[in-house]
Amino acid sequence: MKTLFLALLLGEESGARLAASVDGVLGPRAGRAFRRPRPAGLHLTLFYLGRIGADAARRVARSVEPAVGEAGRPRLVIEGPGAFPARGRERVLWLGVREEPAAAGRLAGLHGLVLDALEIAGVDTGSERGRPFRAHITVARAVVRARAGAHVPEAFYSLAPRIAWEPDLLHLVESVPASGPPRYVSRAAFSLGA
Repeated sequence: MKTLFLALLLGEESGARLAASVDGVLGPRAGRAFRRPRPAGLHLTLFYLGRIGADAARRVARSVEPAVGEAGRPRLVIEGPGAFPARGRERVLWLGVREEPAAAGRLAGLHGLVLDALEIAGVDTGSERGRPFRAHITVARAVVRARAGAHVPEAFYSLAPRIAWEPDLLHLVESVPASGPPRYVSRAAFSLGA
C-alpha cells in the first residue's frame, strides 16, 4: 500500500521561487510552528487517493492517462494566500491558483476528466464532487505539538508571488515518509493535450 494522489507539479525552479517567497515572510519563528514542503514537491492536488494497493494504482493510471490526453493545458498563476480551516485558526497555509483568461475553464475541465476517469477505475469521488474545487498549493502545515501556539505573521496574508505556470503533465505522486517533510515522488506522468 502506498499513499498516492494526482497532481500538477510546480517544478523545481518555480517551486524554489515560491518556497523562497514563503520562507521570506514566515521566517524562523513560524518555521518552528509550521512544517514546509520541499520546494521540488510543491503541487496542486487534483485528487487525493490515499493509501491504495498496486492493482488499484494500475487501474487508476490506465483510466486517467487517455482521459487527460483530451484536456487542454491550463495556464495558471499562483496568487493570494489563505488558510484552512480559517485565518486565526491556521492548520494549513496555502496560495491560491487562478487561470489566465485565455485558458479559462481548462483547469476545471481537467479536474472533471480526472474525476470521471477515477470513477471508471472504481474510485469513489462522491465527496470531491460534492464540494467546490478550490485550486491551491499548500505551502505549510502546522506542527501538531505547536498548533495551539502557531502564529502566522501578517505579512503572509499580503504575499502575492504571481508565478505563472503552464503544466503539461499530470502526475501520479507517492507521498514517501522522510525525516522532516515527506518526499513527493512522481510514479507516473500523463501528458495533457495541447
